[in-house]
Amino acid sequence: MGRRSLTCEKWGLSVSAVVDKTMNVKTDIKTTAQDFEQRLHGRFEGVLRWPDLDKLWVQVKASKIPWYIYEVGMDVPDMQIASKDLEAEIAAIDNILRENHNEDYCGIVYVDNPDAPTLVKVFGPKNLGASCGSSGSKTWPRWILSHMPPTEVGVKLDHKGKPAWWKSFSFKG
Repeated sequence: MGRRSLTCEKWGLSVSAVVDKTMNVKTDIKTTAQDFEQRLHGRFEGVLRWPDLDKLWVQVKASKIPWYIYEVGMDVPDMQIASKDLEAEIAAIDNILRENHNEDYCGIVYVDNPDAPTLVKVFGPKNLGASCGSSGSKTWPRWILSHMPPTEVGVKLDHKGKPAWWKSFSFKG
């Protein structure tokens, strides 16, 4: 009897269970910012070709485990997306990528496991940053698709997509 804890390596979830005197089990699944960020900075494989991206989207939509879609800079979702909405969101993201990344290769989507994805990072075609990291600033993905609940990363944006700190400046003509 008492509290038992278990950490799921695959998704970085911490599961805490309380077993009471009647042997009833109460569980509480939580994700810490450290768990999510650790996974976010873990090992990923690039999706280099557009047909590979198509295959990834099929796998994401077919998953039995629900997804969170987090547009970095906006509010962190507190619930998974419904499967009917997932298809529409993926179609919208895919459309933005193909319209704005005018290359014969993809190369701006990264997945933790191409055969069984649980975390997908999609970089914005208009904000790729310095590929060598020489700029000194971190380039965050534009979208993160995850089975585990995301935590806030990157710079918070307002409803127009501008950094929130931008409002603190006053301009005089």
